[in-house]
This record gives sequence, C-alpha cells and structure tokens, in this order.
Amino acid sequence: MKTFGKIVLVLIGVLLVIQVVVIAAILASNRVPSQSVLALSLSGNIPEQPPGDAFSQLLGGRALTVTEIAEALDRARADSSIVGVELRIGDTSMNMGKIQEIRDALGEFNRSGKFTVAYLEYATNASYYLASACQTVFLLPKSEVDVHGWMASTTFLRGTFDKLGIYPDFYHIGEYKNATNVYTETKYTPAHREASEELLRDWYGQFLSGIAAGRRLKAAEVKAAVEKGPFSSEEALSAKLVDRVAYSDESRDFIKRKAKGSEQRLTAREYLRRRQSGGRSKLAVIYASGVIVPGSSGMDPLGEQVMGSDTIVEQFRTARRLIEVADDLEEIQALAGREGWSDGLPIVPPTEERVGRVLAYLGRDPDEEIAVLPPRMGVASVLQVAINAVMAGCLPEYVPVVIAAVEALADPAFDLQTVETDVNPVAPLTIVNGPVRAAI
Repeated sequence: MKTFGKIVLVLIGVLLVIQVVVIAAILASNRVPSQSVLALSLSGNIPEQPPGDAFSQLLGGRALTVTEIAEALDRARADSSIVGVELRIGDTSMNMGKIQEIRDALGEFNRSGKFTVAYLEYATNASYYLASACQTVFLLPKSEVDVHGWMASTTFLRGTFDKLGIYPDFYHIGEYKNATNVYTETKYTPAHREASEELLRDWYGQFLSGIAAGRRLKAAEVKAAVEKGPFSSEEALSAKLVDRVAYSDESRDFIKRKAKGSEQRLTAREYLRRRQSGGRSKLAVIYASGVIVPGSSGMDPLGEQVMGSDTIVEQFRTARRLIEVADDLEEIQALAGREGWSDGLPIVPPTEERVGRVLAYLGRDPDEEIAVLPPRMGVASVLQVAINAVMAGCLPEYVPVVIAAVEALADPAFDLQTVETDVNPVAPLTIVNGPVRAAI
C-alpha cells in the first residue's frame, strides 16, 4: 500500500512538472525578447484589408494589411523591448495613400528615439518614397535609384467608338466631373486637364516634401535631384539620397551594432501575436474600399473592388451589436442579467459563430422582418430571433419552428396585445405537432 502511495505521489509530481513546463513554454512563446528589432518586408500591393473569404486566404495566404503594419509600428514605438525597425523594401505598387499611412507610422516611431533602417536592392519612386521615411537608407551596390518626375495620362475611347458606330450616352453633371470623359471625349477638356494637373502637382509636392523631410534636405534640392534621375548606387550616395551602399549582410551587421549586439528579430505578424491588445474597450474597424455602389461589396467585371452600400450598412449594424466579454461563463451570465437579456436562468452565449451557423442554416436575409410584436411594437427580424434562439439553447434545425411560433404570436387572431397587457396571470403556450416534432 505504501509503495502504491509513493507511485501516485511520483505521478502527481511528474504531471505538475509537465504542467509547469508547458505553462513556461507558452509564456516564453508570447514574450518579446529585450533588444528586439521589428523586421518588416514590404513589396507588391499590400492590401488594406484581409480577403473576405476563406478560399482566397487559402489560395494566396494571409497577407499583412496596411492597418496591421501601422498597428505593429505604433505598438513597437512604446514597447521597451523593441529597439528599432528594419525595413526591407521590394518593388511596390501601393498607391500614395497606403505609402503615406506607413510613412506616417514610421515618422511617429522615429520620434520615439529608436532607430529605423531601410534596405533597398533597387528603388522606384514608390519604394524610395517609403524608404526615405527611415533614418538610415542602404542601397545594394551596382544598383539604381530610378526616381524621376511625375506625369499623368488618359486613354480616350471616343474615337474608337466613332469608328465602330457606337455612341456613348452618359449622364454628366458639371465640367469637372470627368469620370465619363474617357468614353465621351477624344482629348482632355480644359476642366479635365486643370483637375489632372492640380492633382499631379499636389501629389508630386507631397512626394518631394516627404523625401526632403526624411533626408533632411531642402525641397528644392530634392526636386533638382529627382529631375536628374535615375541614379546609380554611387550617384545616389553622392546626391545624399541614400546613406550607405552595401550588401544585405552589411546592413544586418549595422543593425546588430545599433541593437547593441542583439540579433533578435520579430516579424510584424509574430510581434502582433505576442503583443495582443488588452483591455475591455474595443474599436471596430470597418473597411470601405472601392467605388461606392448600391447592394453588396465585391468585384466589378474588370476585377476592381467595389464598396456596396448594403454591406457597409450591415457592418455598422454588426459593430453596434457586438459586445466582447471575457471567456468566462459566469461573467457572461452576469452580463445577460444586467442587460435584461435573461430571467436569471442560464443562457448559451450568442457568439458570432453560433449565430452565424443558425443564419447559414436558415438561408434568409438577417434583416428580414418576421413580425411586429406588441405591446412595444418591436420588430422581430431573422437575426434577432436567431440570437434569442441561440441563447435559449436551440440547435439551427429548431429555429424554423421558433420563427413559425413568432409568426403565430403576431397573428391578429391570437391578440398578443391583450395577452401581454392583461393584469391576470396569463402567458402564451406553444404546442408543436405534426411531422416536424419527430424531426427535432
């Protein structure tokens, strides 16, 4: 018996040790080592939002978004474990707005007193504009900084239409509203030319002033340099467009010295995972990208993203409805009681996933009105019924019966108004009969 007791104690001790090791490993995996460098690799057209469907993410992988990059830089700015940023920039097709959002985040990071280093193998207007926000810019030897002045051009299709006997008939308001000019004109109208030139001057001015601020040069110096481009690596160094001409390993050695010998690096994705935001307050981010159209968001026939009014409205409604609480059943029950969502009996938390399963099973518009219920004349929508059904513990296949019961309650012949306002103790009773009773 004594031997058996010793074996039990040994097993308990082993389990405790394993548990401690597992906990320690989890904590270590979420720790940001001191003297770490946030490593960002930027190329291509970085999206503003993640793919809206799982299939796209499966095919193309989960790319970092502009918002996530800016968020990582913002958190790293105030994080004592992060000492600097390494930015490796490839050829990018990002537009001006995306580049400026990342540049602004880099500017805020610079003001924290930490270092930022950019490495370029080759530079275009876009990639150099982004790199110039860093304190130190490296360029690969025997390469180029292909910066140059800007231009705008438009392809007009009216002449082609005339040859084909096609008349483009568009509703046009105002001479500066030039979206349809590519179809209705053969060349720039004075207003179209004026608008394009003003936009070009504004963007080019921002481009020059941004580089000047980042490189600590005068705007006139940058303008003169850019208009002499492109530059070889040595010419770019002489023009003060870059700080060093060196290979990748040399830039890494430089960063290692700046980080006081540390070689700890974290990608933006890994850093965000380890530094998940805490607190109970949440900010909803609603992505609105593309041309505004009625209906749902998606892609137009040319493959361009469109912003559907119905989709955006539904996102605002969803953000208003969502409430985040700790993953604690007792706290959820207490919240339901405080908000008047239950009568004190236990509920099933109506998470987005659970409600989504019910809505998918129903295949109906979540905003579809089922009934108006007295005495307060509240509108019972498919979504509201789904939420309440989940809270009551209904499986998705039960919910059509619940909807039928709500419709029966709202039938004028039932007179729910009288039932609900009667001072006598009375309550509705629902009896389910027929083939469906065996199915559920």
